[in-house]
Amino acid sequence: MAEPAIGQEENFILSTFHGVWLNRCLSLVVGFKIPDLLCNTDKPSVSIEDIAAKTGCSSSEKIYLIMRLLAQWGIGKELENRHFAKNRAMELLRMDQGPSFGHFLSSYSSEEYLMGLLSLPEAVRSNQSAFFLAHGMKDFYEYMNQIDDSPYDKSKQFRGSSTVMIGSDERRREFADYFNKGQAMRVKLLLLPEVKGIPTVYNVYPWSTCKRLLDAGGSTGSFLASILKQPDCQDIQGFVADLPAVVDTALQEYHQLGLPENRIKFLKHNFFEPYPKDFHVDAIVFKNTLVIFSVQEKIQIIRNCRSVLHEGGKVLVLTLCVNDAGVLHKNVGINGIQHGVHAVLTSNFLNGVYKTRSESEKDFREIGNQAGFKLSNIYETFLGGITIFELSAI
Repeated sequence: MAEPAIGQEENFILSTFHGVWLNRCLSLVVGFKIPDLLCNTDKPSVSIEDIAAKTGCSSSEKIYLIMRLLAQWGIGKELENRHFAKNRAMELLRMDQGPSFGHFLSSYSSEEYLMGLLSLPEAVRSNQSAFFLAHGMKDFYEYMNQIDDSPYDKSKQFRGSSTVMIGSDERRREFADYFNKGQAMRVKLLLLPEVKGIPTVYNVYPWSTCKRLLDAGGSTGSFLASILKQPDCQDIQGFVADLPAVVDTALQEYHQLGLPENRIKFLKHNFFEPYPKDFHVDAIVFKNTLVIFSVQEKIQIIRNCRSVLHEGGKVLVLTLCVNDAGVLHKNVGINGIQHGVHAVLTSNFLNGVYKTRSESEKDFREIGNQAGFKLSNIYETFLGGITIFELSAI
């Protein structure tokens, strides 16, 4: 292999330019459902003309250039006569067999996000949400979950890679579906449940000490299900609390979790409201959830947990921690996740802030004290994974 003729800094700068185009090409291919097309055909390959026809392209010229580029990076295989075939990468991106990298990409690299990125300069100047500047909504949770209460400005709707108009009610429901499944994929990356020999959420915390475990903001229940499937957690009763629309979707897809009926029970709940008086658990998990709330909101949310917890109960905050200043060798985790990128994304699309470990420890110590809890333990996992901050009721 030839030695590079330019330095590491020059290489990185160029990679950001190339990365934008690779991202948009890959997002388009996933949005056009080409991975599903290639993976479901009973033929050894599909011609570019057939791909163009089945994805609504008037010509095969531009889609061919995109397919060729991605194949050169191992996304699909180009064969003779402009034919393309599936490979492992295409299997990872298909969206017809449960949560996948395709869903992850379809939410985090969607046109909704792209429009927010166009507003990034003004968001930085004015300290506002990039998503709000682009879409007129607080964040993408409002976009997904408040379709009736927060109608989208029809003058801003446009045609993207989806078959429906970006901003339409149908698209907002589609986006919510992709986001929830993409989150399940993201959680899998942050937890690496199938990787042995590394510290993970599953083996650094004694989950078996809980008999009743609540995942607050647990979406479809995929994370909680992965805990309940651990060898020493078979007797834990699981609960998920989330917004009504999210719970409705979770109930419809419960069969995908691979658990017996009622092993996880779902509760429609707003974090700022008291829990039912007859509802009690041993521990409450907040996984990358509290990051979107202000300090005072976090205090209120955690204070609400006191009435639910049995004696000795815990609040477990599972969150990402970014590198401290000057740490340059830990930008990419062993799972491929870059926490620094997610921190910028969260700040501009959710008004949330991911902090360093030392900053987070200070914050949760102070927040816990004001909410009637003490920071009792911190559990670290692998590079690129999650840190667990354990709060015990005082």
